[in-house]
Amino acid sequence: MIGVWVGRADGTSVAELTGRNAAAPLLFRLFEVLKQPSPLAKPLPPKTVIADARLLPPTLRHFGPEVAVRDLNSRMPQIMFPPDGAKLDRAFAANGDARPIVMKMSGGTAPYMVLVNGKPVDKHFRTGLLDVDPGASGYAKLTVVDATGQTASVNVFID
Repeated sequence: MIGVWVGRADGTSVAELTGRNAAAPLLFRLFEVLKQPSPLAKPLPPKTVIADARLLPPTLRHFGPEVAVRDLNSRMPQIMFPPDGAKLDRAFAANGDARPIVMKMSGGTAPYMVLVNGKPVDKHFRTGLLDVDPGASGYAKLTVVDATGQTASVNVFID
């Protein structure tokens, strides 16, 4: 059994640390290093059919053809969250400051750079999770650029 605690020893909170942005990435990295499946992952039942949705008959597809099927093995960077066209509600800290939004991406080659409305965010990152401050409320274009120059973008509305 593995447990991850990233807060203070006395159990009080740390403003910048949450389970989502600090403990969970560390926990998932530990499972990768130990090469053990997550205890939350259940084995598939016998005779489970795994198929690409594009190969299923139309009556068995849950999404229409307008929804892009993302190839998780792709070498191109892909923004997994937020999805294109998402409306995101802004969270605020106790002091009234707006909290950043989480951007999750996969694929591509590290390090990555993020642009918000065409302007670079002030850091390069190597993991698939990044807190991004999109600035003022309204429409924002989030773009990730990998080390090889490949890009992916989504347009979101921050409320």
